[in-house]
Amino acid sequence: LPDEIIEDILSRLPAKTLLRFQCVSRSFHALIASPVFQDTHFRRNRGNRRLFIKPSGFQEPFYAWQ
Repeated sequence: LPDEIIEDILSRLPAKTLLRFQCVSRSFHALIASPVFQDTHFRRNRGNRRLFIKPSGFQEPFYAWQ
């Protein structure tokens, strides 16, 4: 699949699933860790009542709570 389609699919998934998917490959990890992807994911998932945190200075980019 083209990268744009993979990015579109991943951006629609819950944050908890994305945390798991970071381990699939280096390219998935790089995509999920990118600020542009995180902004897209946040905008698409505004309706979810979950907390999404990206602490600065940490290797792992985000944490999710329900």
